[in-house]
Amino acid sequence: MKNTKKLLSFSLSILVMLSAITIIPVTVGAISIDKADKPITMITDSGYQYRVVDGKGDNNRENDYIEIVGYKGVNTSSVSIISSISYTYSDGEKRTLPVAKLGYDAFRGFDKIETVSIPSSVVEIGYGVFHGCTALKEITIPNSVTAIGNFAFSDCKSLNKITFSSTLKSIGEFAFAECDSLINVTLPDSVTFIDDFAFAQCDNLTNVDLGTGKKTIGWLILDGSPKAVNVKNNNSSVKMRTSSAPAFNFESIEIPQIDGDANLDGKVNISDATAAQKYIAKISNEISKKADYNNDGVVNVLDVTAIQKSVAKIG
Repeated sequence: MKNTKKLLSFSLSILVMLSAITIIPVTVGAISIDKADKPITMITDSGYQYRVVDGKGDNNRENDYIEIVGYKGVNTSSVSIISSISYTYSDGEKRTLPVAKLGYDAFRGFDKIETVSIPSSVVEIGYGVFHGCTALKEITIPNSVTAIGNFAFSDCKSLNKITFSSTLKSIGEFAFAECDSLINVTLPDSVTFIDDFAFAQCDNLTNVDLGTGKKTIGWLILDGSPKAVNVKNNNSSVKMRTSSAPAFNFESIEIPQIDGDANLDGKVNISDATAAQKYIAKISNEISKKADYNNDGVVNVLDVTAIQKSVAKIG
């Protein structure tokens, strides 16, 4: 466990260090930069660095919004993020634009922040925004937010309470990794995708409720979280990804969830025992979480035996 945690910490550090070298323009869906206005990094009176994004890539300024890409304000205990910025275009037109995205390491390493107020104008919390905010204790993600990016809250050691957006759809890889004070996580039913290692190395995370509905779940989302034994999916259609295969290569399917159903075909038979054996032997990397017949958090030979007994109607 210690070696695994050191390796994860090292990986997190390297990735965040690399991200700090330069600010890379990030696009969401069809979002692009207005060709008439190059990506702009400025500092406002409030200490924010930002860029203007053409919301639909059509050069219609009605859809433009602000992405916060940095903060040069005071490292204080409480931060209220602004909801809009008054911007003057190159042709002199002035507009008040909404702050719709918190981007690329904007508050990374602000180790005195305990509380953050995120405005309802924000729809995405991007890469590494609050990484290393070690004093952050709780966060309320407004219902406007639909996506939480990679490493967004990683290494927030004091984070013990998260109120998720009711419209949240996706959680990025390592998004809440190493949040050691986190005990309970309850995701809204709206979440359909949880990426690799999303809640990895959370030392005290115990209760995880994935909510209902179709979901695709990444590789080892609870890796190195030893107390996370009470995991619920409320009879959702869930398919777990357990290898380094492409992130979106599985689709959730509407079938009953049955203990021992390793291949998610809606029944328990010898094929499930074979699938579990191949997984244990590392011949195959794909397995359903329902292969964990005894619900102890791992798939091992005990589960194979239990499946075989179930099929043979022994015990």
